[in-house]
Amino acid sequence: MIQVVDNKEIAPKIFQMNLAASEVAKTATPGQFLHIRCSSALAPLLRRPISIAGVDAAEGTVDIIYRVVGEGTSWLSQRVPGDELDILGPLGRGFPMSKSGSNPVLVGGGLGVAPLLYLARRIAEIRGPEVAANSLGRVFLGFSTISEAYGIEQLTSLGYDVFIATDDGTLGHKGFPTDP
Repeated sequence: MIQVVDNKEIAPKIFQMNLAASEVAKTATPGQFLHIRCSSALAPLLRRPISIAGVDAAEGTVDIIYRVVGEGTSWLSQRVPGDELDILGPLGRGFPMSKSGSNPVLVGGGLGVAPLLYLARRIAEIRGPEVAANSLGRVFLGFSTISEAYGIEQLTSLGYDVFIATDDGTLGHKGFPTDP
């Protein structure tokens, strides 16, 4: 059981939750996820796999980003600071990490951006501020529309060149993030 520290809507029906989970924060790697029980009753029965979007090992906290699409995530969106969650994790193998000098290219869209935020931060930590001053690499993000975009400021502040695409053209390139 872990405790909710914060739970806020960052875009329409997209929430970022901060969790007090010191054991997870110590062991999680970018690309892993948490399996969260989204109920205090029997239904919905199945846990929801939600990507880890960030870790603060010093504070012992973990961030997740999720979209409200059904009963389970609706229940999750109603959690407030102090509420407890039943989680399993971190689970999964995570992304392979290289310490080579090459600049990475990260590509993701929608909720697939969430695990890239943790990966980008970890790469920045490994490579250091002197590399960030000259660009850590490129990130291509895709969203349906401007109102669903998130993580852009975080990535640019870390030192990445960020390219955006939206389905409707309201932000950046109109089309897919793989087009540019």
